[in-house]
Amino acid sequence: MNAPMEKENFKNVFIASGDPDTMQEMCAHTEDIGLSVSGTTSSAREAFCQSVKCPPDIIIADYVLSDGDALELCQRLKNTDSPPVTVILLPYINGFISSRLAQTAPDCFLLKPVGRDRLAKTISDFSGYRRNTFLRSGVDVERRVSDMLFDLGIPARLLGHRYIFDALLSVSPEQLRIPRAMDGIYRSLANLHGTTPARVERNMRNAIETAFDRCSPDTLEKYFGNSVSFDRGKPTNGELLSCLAEKLALETKGI
Repeated sequence: MNAPMEKENFKNVFIASGDPDTMQEMCAHTEDIGLSVSGTTSSAREAFCQSVKCPPDIIIADYVLSDGDALELCQRLKNTDSPPVTVILLPYINGFISSRLAQTAPDCFLLKPVGRDRLAKTISDFSGYRRNTFLRSGVDVERRVSDMLFDLGIPARLLGHRYIFDALLSVSPEQLRIPRAMDGIYRSLANLHGTTPARVERNMRNAIETAFDRCSPDTLEKYFGNSVSFDRGKPTNGELLSCLAEKLALETKGI
């Protein structure tokens, strides 16, 4: 079990979720990492009222609530005198949700499912999936991802272009280091696009094959450096996403 989190900065967590299973998991994870659950609700309105009445240090809000959604709640909380740290749980990322994330700028968002260790790391350093970090850096992330893919010679007409694009908007380098992370990414993208994980994997592979047939050696070196052995063949789907996600993360931090 993880050591309890430092209490100087964080003491209590309020949890809002319209899904009983998610509620139960988040309560258990929160207590496991040494924080107190100050309250729970399935209602966005109730979460807002309780947060104003007795502000928690952190609010974990599931995207779907009984009378609204977490991003509406986040936007209302940002306008209060003492807004809590907001961690939003999302089932997936698409263009609509991405644009709303840009507008509401939660402190952090995580793609479900969220394990205890992942929640602990997120609360402690906010290194995972911080869309607002991209925004504060002044980088238009969607435009940058699009430029990367076109630079690599992956045309928008390919389904693999869309799958890689969506993956890069919703994963971090840290997530891609988890064993078998790609299995979960394929499933999430398949659910988002109404297809199968196998087709997502195959279309990503086709996009990579196209990129390495079209792209110049200098461009490949710019993106992948020595992290991929071109003599041994093209990178795997996971290798390509890891390289691009790492480059994107460094750019958004101004490194």
